[in-house]
Amino acid sequence: MIRGSTSTWRRRWREWTFVTQVLIMFVLTLILAIVMVALSAIPLTPEGAAKTALPVAAALIALVGLTSSAIGVAFNVSRQRREATMKAYSEWSDSTWLIRKKLQQMLGDGVLSEAAAAELVGAPGAARTMPKKDRSELVNEIGSVLNGLERLAVGVELGVYDIVTLRRLAGTIVVRYWERFETYIKARRLSAVPTQRQKVAYLAFENVVGELRVLMAKEDKRALDVERLQVLENQVEELPDLERSSDSTDQGRSMAT
Repeated sequence: MIRGSTSTWRRRWREWTFVTQVLIMFVLTLILAIVMVALSAIPLTPEGAAKTALPVAAALIALVGLTSSAIGVAFNVSRQRREATMKAYSEWSDSTWLIRKKLQQMLGDGVLSEAAAAELVGAPGAARTMPKKDRSELVNEIGSVLNGLERLAVGVELGVYDIVTLRRLAGTIVVRYWERFETYIKARRLSAVPTQRQKVAYLAFENVVGELRVLMAKEDKRALDVERLQVLENQVEELPDLERSSDSTDQGRSMAT
């Protein structure tokens, strides 16, 4: 998981580096504009003032235009990443729909058992409950589904796709497929057969699932906090009006007196 954390921080560093560059450009533009305005305010002869005003105004216009362009590029890149994420996921979903339907019919909806995973990877000593041809077809179909998710995850790690968009679009589905085939992936990584062992199989997929779980946990926490706040507000509304009660008590005492 250290490797996953490293790739996550690299991706975030690239994203923040781009944003930082835009901010630095804006700050520099602002500083230069202030300096130029200050210089233009220095008393000059009428001829000198006229000669200084035009270049200062042109420089300010150019700097403002440059800053606006940089900010526009930043927003455009962000929008393109969101659109690319939606397109990539839609392509994976459409291209694997029939395969996923078949896997559901043959393997069910639940988590793949360790025994079934061992049989699919051809582990020595594993029970053989299906013909070799059917087993090979299942392996290929599982690979098609997982390979598509791995490519999507690599795109997220490289900054081509947006993790937040993926979460909103299909975060639960992506996490569910990891949970469903985690036993198969781990069996593939730890296969006793050297020619079938893939130590780094679907690492990007695993890393992105970890990030999605973090985002989902934060959303659940925010929802829980809102729910708790609503409960507290309801409890406060149900409390007796102490001020009104004290006023009634005081009035009663006055009448008694």
